[in-house]
Amino acid sequence: MKKIKIFAMLAAALLSIAGFMSCTKDEEKADTTALEALLVEAKGLLANATAELYPQDAINTFRTTVNAVDASLKKGGLSQATVTNLMAQLQAAIDSFKASAYGDINPANLTMEVTFDAASSGSFKTTGAHTWDVVPAGGPAEVFGADASAAPTYVAGKVGKAAHFTKGSHFKVTGFDPASLEGKQLSISVWVNPDKVYANNYIISYNYWESWKFQVQDGSKPFLTLFGDNCVDMDNETDNSAPANTWTHLAVSVDLTAKTVDFYVNGQLTKAWTDKVSGTIQHVDNGSLLIGACFTIQTALTFDWFTPSVDGWGCFYGKLDELKVYNIALSAGQVAAIYAAEK
Repeated sequence: MKKIKIFAMLAAALLSIAGFMSCTKDEEKADTTALEALLVEAKGLLANATAELYPQDAINTFRTTVNAVDASLKKGGLSQATVTNLMAQLQAAIDSFKASAYGDINPANLTMEVTFDAASSGSFKTTGAHTWDVVPAGGPAEVFGADASAAPTYVAGKVGKAAHFTKGSHFKVTGFDPASLEGKQLSISVWVNPDKVYANNYIISYNYWESWKFQVQDGSKPFLTLFGDNCVDMDNETDNSAPANTWTHLAVSVDLTAKTVDFYVNGQLTKAWTDKVSGTIQHVDNGSLLIGACFTIQTALTFDWFTPSVDGWGCFYGKLDELKVYNIALSAGQVAAIYAAEK
């Protein structure tokens, strides 16, 4: 926001300069060669600027600056002092606009990606830095009885194909490297389209509350549990963030060193938690990584409090698409760029 305000100030200054600084008949004609070359550079930068690369407000303000300089040159009659001033301000606008660009994400930081586009039936591989096996599974008979679902199905998604989950259907990720899912930073990005508002709409779970899990909670709020130095539950405190029967982009960015957790909905920051998390994501021997479920029935049966219940079983009802897990804390610009590229 601060950078965008700077752009606006530069644009306003340029518009005022064009109106009152001109040369008289006795003044030597100004040399505009360098300014014209810089304007060509600025126009080229603007021509390739998209909302996937820059904030739209920054694009709009930079365009105002470029147009003001272009209009001044076309009007003519500029003094050398005006040209020098325009050069300085246009260069400053270019530098500031470049600085507003969303940061690229190193492919090595994309721990795993599941797009469902290549899936048809049977197991498939994650993409990203790791190619782990993704194995479809049905709902547990111990919970759903004869009504238990088979594996997730594939339907039209937000981008390409999506997976549809119901009555306990889910995916088990096998052969994963636990160290790649632990550490001091974590981000999750996903498109969700719930069939219903449900308190246990689990998107992805790594060892349930013993490491981390991400879900859509009651009130249709994104909800994260993470275990570092201690176990912490957090949501974005905004009801109806991910309503039923609607595609919504959700992201959460965690930095245990900075002790921050940021929630995003459709590319916009909706809640920033501070001093909530610390330490390192907890490791669990023989852990599980599940998509569309909170834990396996085998794990659930080890809990002394567990009673099989359809309403109490943690699983996703609805569609998921473009699921990504990162080993860094994504910036606001990076989240916005992901959303803009996939929306």
